[in-house]
Amino acid sequence: MPLYLYMKIVPVNFAERGKIMLAKVVKLLDMNKVAISPDLFPELLTEMRIATADEDLRLDKKEYSMDLLDSLRLAFEFIDNR
Repeated sequence: MPLYLYMKIVPVNFAERGKIMLAKVVKLLDMNKVAISPDLFPELLTEMRIATADEDLRLDKKEYSMDLLDSLRLAFEFIDNR
């Protein structure tokens, strides 16, 4: 049984799942399945604009922490992206 079905807080290992989570965010955005209000979430949109990733989809966090983008990845972790 998946952890998220019976746990209130589910630990997520970014070293293992980070690339998959970022790919899911990109896919959902590309499919126009997500709408983000610029009035309500300007900081998130700024992080999304300045985010860079290498060929293995690892975020470059040398200059910025990307906490909001990480939160978005976590929010989509258990969303079905079909």
